[in-house]
Order: sequence, then structure tokens, then C-alpha cells
Amino acid sequence: MRVETRQYSCGGVTRHRPNGRSSIFIECPFCQTVCEAYVWSLAGSGKRCPRCGALHGYCGQTIKTVLAAKQSPELPLCHGCGKPITGEALAGSGSEVYCSGECMDKMCDHRAEAAKAEQEQGDD
Repeated sequence: MRVETRQYSCGGVTRHRPNGRSSIFIECPFCQTVCEAYVWSLAGSGKRCPRCGALHGYCGQTIKTVLAAKQSPELPLCHGCGKPITGEALAGSGSEVYCSGECMDKMCDHRAEAAKAEQEQGDD
């Protein structure tokens, strides 16, 4: 989460009314919604934007908490085909994981062929 602060504009539109009902019209710098705020309310706790929830304060400041984009956890990659594993993973030897029995069998066949070729080279 991060907090962002921007200046709001009231455009000089003020209503002067008796008994603490003087108000101004504020344009939210985040969503451009225009709302009416009592002057005494801004001097106290501020006025929330009815659309986005940003808080308009007394000195022309608007504060809004912005949620950061969610980071999705990285999915493990299949040792056989290299694709992300979204379902259940099959454990191989050591830290190897596979997306299916097919991929596991392919890798086993590949290792057997490589071992056989290596053995044949060693015999020469």
C-alpha cells in the first residue's frame, strides 16, 4: 500500500450561508467527482470523496491510500516440458517436479538414452 497526496481545486465556487452552513465545491484530483463540503468540516476531520474515498483536507490537500497490484506467487516449472505447473505436481528425484506422468516418463527415457550413449562412448 502507498499513500498518494494531490492538490484539489475548488474553482472559487463558494456558498456563503449563515449558521455554519458555508460550503465549497471540490473537484477530486483522483476521480474528478465534484462534491460539496462544509468549510468547518474541511477544517476538522476533512471530507471524503463519495466516489473514490479520498480524503479532502483543509489546506487543499487530498490524500488517498492506493493498494499496490497483487504479486502472484511464481509457479514451479515442470522439469520435463518447462511449463508452469498449475495443478498437482509429481515429485521426481531431488528438487525436480513434473506436471504429469508423461513428462516424468519422457525425462526417464531421455536419461536412460543419455546414460546408454555415454556408456557406449566409454567402451570405445
